[in-house]
Amino acid sequence: MESTLIYLFEVSICLLLAYPVYYLAFSRLTFFNVNRLCILLLIIASLVTPLLSFDFHETAPTNASFLFQTNLSNTLSDQITLNKQYGTTSSHLFWFSIIYLSGAIWAFFKLGYQLKMIFDRIKASSLERKNGITLAIHPKHQYASFFKYIFLPEPLNKTIENQQAYLHESLHVQKLHSWDVLFLAICKAILWFHPMIYLFDKSIKEVHEFEADKMVSLKYSTSQYARLLVELASQKSTLAIMHNFNYSPIKNRIIMMNKTKSNQWQKARFLLLIPVLAAMSMLFSFDSNMDQTKKLTGTWTGTSLEFQQSAGPDIKAMIEGGKDLHINGKLTLNKDFSYVIKNPAGETNGSGEWTAKGSDSFTTIDQKGEKTTYQVLTLERDKMTTAHQVQMVTPRGEVKGKIILTYKK
Repeated sequence: MESTLIYLFEVSICLLLAYPVYYLAFSRLTFFNVNRLCILLLIIASLVTPLLSFDFHETAPTNASFLFQTNLSNTLSDQITLNKQYGTTSSHLFWFSIIYLSGAIWAFFKLGYQLKMIFDRIKASSLERKNGITLAIHPKHQYASFFKYIFLPEPLNKTIENQQAYLHESLHVQKLHSWDVLFLAICKAILWFHPMIYLFDKSIKEVHEFEADKMVSLKYSTSQYARLLVELASQKSTLAIMHNFNYSPIKNRIIMMNKTKSNQWQKARFLLLIPVLAAMSMLFSFDSNMDQTKKLTGTWTGTSLEFQQSAGPDIKAMIEGGKDLHINGKLTLNKDFSYVIKNPAGETNGSGEWTAKGSDSFTTIDQKGEKTTYQVLTLERDKMTTAHQVQMVTPRGEVKGKIILTYKK
């Protein structure tokens, strides 16, 4: 679940970048079809771009942090058993997960309920076919549309109001606008906590209405059509997942119908999408320190230990003992900045906490409060090599050197 929360956080950052760009640069243009594509592109990019930094081939259940801690004395002894609890982060993660899932489940429930209501209305209606469109007629209906269905309060007739409303809704059907609305409804259910997704939803519905209104105004008098919109504005809109003929704000729709068509050269504004999409990609797709820590999570098995001694007496026997404990021992790197080391027999041999120091080193703190800084020499999908300096006092004198450890995953 932690990977999902990280993904949602990164999507949120993308949306915070994307919507202001759309609103400030494109929302007032009359290129309605291009505006529609722009909105969908920005939303899809916000959803997809964070995935570029996720490594879904990782099989370990934890994938958000890195740590390695051990010193020579811990490596050479299997008598230490440490039992510190790391419950705070896990508790917070649990409650964040519960809150998010509760909101998402409720949002999907409401979406399902709206879809059920639409199907119930269709079943209760008198259905007619016209030009590949199904007319659902019932006295309680308001002018609206959903995919290939147009909802009418009365049979199609030759009154201007009736024809204008039918033409408007038929354009929604022809342009496949309902797919956009359904896509945004699913996005709202997933990102129910994010205000920008609601603003995008409002914007794309406005673009749909602007596009349909403009087409109707080419066939009928703009003033006459505007009066019809005003007359029906007092009616309460039906389900949000449908296209409602009286979708508000009516004032904006009338303004856009009478607005002078944007100059073609203003399409150059859409070139701004290139640096915006590039910036979104750069946020998450480069090999950042966070990406490196994700690669290091999971359970690593020791494969070799090398001690490069720089001072002190020969401790070859101790090093051989350390190798016996390291090779085939397990290092489990957890998401909550904790770790556990186990010897080949499965007994706990150490634990502690860590803090990252850039992309190529980190510092660990063991249960006694001792700090050790490690270098990451190599890091691949299934192989890791680390090095750290050691200084210890033995019965034969002080020993200094560097320990190089290799692991496989």
